[in-house]
Amino acid sequence: AGFPPESSWELSKNVENATIWWPAPERFSILGLETLGYTNEIVLPITIKRINTSNSVKLAGNIRYLACEKICIPYDTDIALKIYL
Repeated sequence: AGFPPESSWELSKNVENATIWWPAPERFSILGLETLGYTNEIVLPITIKRINTSNSVKLAGNIRYLACEKICIPYDTDIALKIYL
């Protein structure tokens, strides 16, 4: 139900690309509809490819996702992480 999670990394520095490794979703029913998603908490590993391997990295962006129980509520979450070398 709803839309798949979306990520944007355009505020990052020294990042060629970043890939979120989504775990396999669970199958469950919401209001009689079959759907896929996650319950409780999940860990989302991120692989980062740097532009310059001798410089620090700032990963910054936004993730859009839905949280559903009886209804689905869209969320926008800003995230940021600096990795110093």
